[in-house]
Amino acid sequence: MHNTPTDTPPLLGRSSGEMTDLEAPRAETSLTSEVAVPYTGGAMGTARVALFRSTDTAGHGGAVLRITTDDNGSSFSPTCLKIADGVELHLAGEAECLALLRAVVGAITAAQ
Repeated sequence: MHNTPTDTPPLLGRSSGEMTDLEAPRAETSLTSEVAVPYTGGAMGTARVALFRSTDTAGHGGAVLRITTDDNGSSFSPTCLKIADGVELHLAGEAECLALLRAVVGAITAAQ
């Protein structure tokens, strides 16, 4: 399932040990916080992180982090790999990485 940045994503769930591509929608979400951090260096652009919280609780509670970059010149986009019991988030490019990390911390802090 691919969402455009204007969509409010559903919260998806995958049980421990599952490696399928059949993540199950668990709940609807709503936008809780959004942070944009510009960067310049070897690349130019803006790192954006949006945090969506579940509109439900307990086993259907949770959150979605949407992590993107707006490329204004030579930017890498974040990417991830599904691994057993989780994901690896890859943030290539020094300027992009630092801005994305600041945006993640900012979005999580603002949502508390």
